[in-house]
Amino acid sequence: MQFNAGDPKKCVKSSQVNKGLTFFAPRKFDKSLNFLNSITVALALQSYRWGASGGYLQTFEVLGLGILLSACGQLAINAQNQENEGAQKSNFSRAPYKVAVSEKETANNEFEDESDQNSDQSVEAAGAAADGTSTDSSVMRTFASVKNASALKVLSSFAYAINPKAKVSGTPDVMFVDLFDTSASKIKSYKDKDQRVICYFSAGTRESWRSDKNKFPSKAVGKKMEEWDGENWVDYRDSGVRSVMSARIATAKSKGCEGIDPDNIDGHLNSTNFSLKSSDQKSYISFLASEARAKGMLMGLKNSAETASKLVDLVDFAVVEECHAYGECSSYSSFSKKGKAIFQVEYRGKSSSLCSKAKSQKATLIFSDYDLKSFKTCL
Repeated sequence: MQFNAGDPKKCVKSSQVNKGLTFFAPRKFDKSLNFLNSITVALALQSYRWGASGGYLQTFEVLGLGILLSACGQLAINAQNQENEGAQKSNFSRAPYKVAVSEKETANNEFEDESDQNSDQSVEAAGAAADGTSTDSSVMRTFASVKNASALKVLSSFAYAINPKAKVSGTPDVMFVDLFDTSASKIKSYKDKDQRVICYFSAGTRESWRSDKNKFPSKAVGKKMEEWDGENWVDYRDSGVRSVMSARIATAKSKGCEGIDPDNIDGHLNSTNFSLKSSDQKSYISFLASEARAKGMLMGLKNSAETASKLVDLVDFAVVEECHAYGECSSYSSFSKKGKAIFQVEYRGKSSSLCSKAKSQKATLIFSDYDLKSFKTCL
């Protein structure tokens, strides 16, 4: 029998023993060790009988087979126990969480106040669950258990038209639009042309011109975002901030968005006035993704090259700004390996060499000005 001692899950079948008899080491055993030991004893007795009659070759083959089968079974049991222990420790990759939040909205899609006590308690429970401090089954929801919109195809054409004044030529496969500035009828017009629609909003800052600006708790509004007037970082650990985002995601669903593109989720890398850590970012992204999936929508990762490989399983696609300029494109290779779309935006003139490089990375690249009013594609 071929046996890989380093990996008990690789005990493979063999046709070289006992005239084609095949054996497998299953991944999961319950009470199988005693059974395997019994087989080993039985084979040992049989080998003794054959040895007494001069069948020494059969003796060693069968005895060795029994010992190896028992050892392989023991290793598989140990591996399963380790896997079970790991599952108990892991929260993000195995048990994302869902929050039940009110989806009431006005007819003109304005945001209503969702700061009632039940909503706050649900949001706080989600935050605790995402941090691994709660295992309440009422807030647990695996990503696989929710029917989502179909995945965005790799190398899909797109327009990053989050500026309402953007000039888009042709019919890109995917349209990125601003959640606040794009009407439900406009979104429907894109979908009627078989275009996918992803709605953008800032999930890590408070923007003074947004209609729900007063719903952010003052204690959760931090330092001004450099070079952006009227925009301040927020503490996305705060339940009040998460409540605002839940309402935004509900609005995205009501408008017909097929996914969300939450921006500025890298507060832990900036001066925000809050002690944010990478684990807080992961918790927040897990929360946002769970909210989106609970409503059947996709969610993307915006930038975050430093943590992209650790977050790839929580999201459905990546939107990357200037990764070629900063040499960060390879940080998103885990997305292409998992068959997830990568949308690259470079703020410069068109470059055929960068187009070739993006294609080799299985990413779609567009070029734009900083105002995102006009675009050039590689096509």
